[in-house]
Amino acid sequence: KKHGDLYCKTALAPIAVYLWLWNWLVNAALSGDPWPLSYLPIFNPLDITLGFIFIILLSWLRMRLADVDSFWSENRQMVYGAYFAAIFFWLNAILFRTVHHWLEIPFRIAALLDSVVLQTALSIFWSLTGLCAMVIGARQTLRSVWMAGAALMAAVVVKLFFVDLSNTGTVARIVSFIAVGVVMLVVGYLSPAPPKIKFEEEKK
Repeated sequence: KKHGDLYCKTALAPIAVYLWLWNWLVNAALSGDPWPLSYLPIFNPLDITLGFIFIILLSWLRMRLADVDSFWSENRQMVYGAYFAAIFFWLNAILFRTVHHWLEIPFRIAALLDSVVLQTALSIFWSLTGLCAMVIGARQTLRSVWMAGAALMAAVVVKLFFVDLSNTGTVARIVSFIAVGVVMLVVGYLSPAPPKIKFEEEKK
């Protein structure tokens, strides 16, 4: 108990950073083959492990961010950005692994990116993620979150015209355009403009 803060906060920092980096490495390099079991998205040994890691990291971050004068609290926006970027990368990797196992496409980046199904799934997932970020940013007055969501929606539009359009005449391309179009309409209705920055707490 005497050195609880030292062990739980300071000593665990290198481990937290290692786990964050490990997430990027394994998602980029491993196919998540659960042999002899069948592959199920999220419900497989790799994704279950990563899910627990993100829960642990969030618990530790919330503890660190409670310290007013710490590096973590002073760089709160950057810390949360790094955390959610890792989660976003993990969820994209789940799509890659699912297409690899279910469609029997080789686990190579070039082969996977040639998959029309994967490109459609990425467009829909990115647009839904952008929608969620923009709605949350607008309702919680988090301008940076709204802007991140808007940037992701812009990336989806660019992807639709320069990547998805190359798959002319495919059902997946049509589904992709319809789904993203619906999401765009929802965005325009729920969160058409970035939230205004609050200035009430500037003098604290």
